[in-house]
Amino acid sequence: MTAQGEVILQDDGTATFRTTCMLCGKPVELAGLDPDALALFLARRGPMVQDAFPQLSASEREVLVSGSHAECFEDAFPEDDADAGLGEVYPSDYDPGPECDDQGGASEIPWDAGAPDEPDYPGRFHR
Repeated sequence: MTAQGEVILQDDGTATFRTTCMLCGKPVELAGLDPDALALFLARRGPMVQDAFPQLSASEREVLVSGSHAECFEDAFPEDDADAGLGEVYPSDYDPGPECDDQGGASEIPWDAGAPDEPDYPGRFHR
């Protein structure tokens, strides 16, 4: 999801993204952005927002994703106790097994190992 808004190129070579908060209806803008990274992100052809704009805080990135002020988003979707302190998705001693590489992704697996009418690895996506 990406917010709908206006991109304004600045004289210093940066871009400003301007939109209306989807929750309160007031204007919100984010300045000093890389125009190329912004164009790719808004076209949904670039990297994820945290990779495209690592210099921005999570609240600032939320403007690009949902078009809302950080305060409005936090009020509308408060962090509940179940979400607090989750940190890593897996515990530090988690072993994904031999079918995964050291980065947690699938290693070279023979994807056509099963019969044509059966999934090779039930519950997994095929390449």
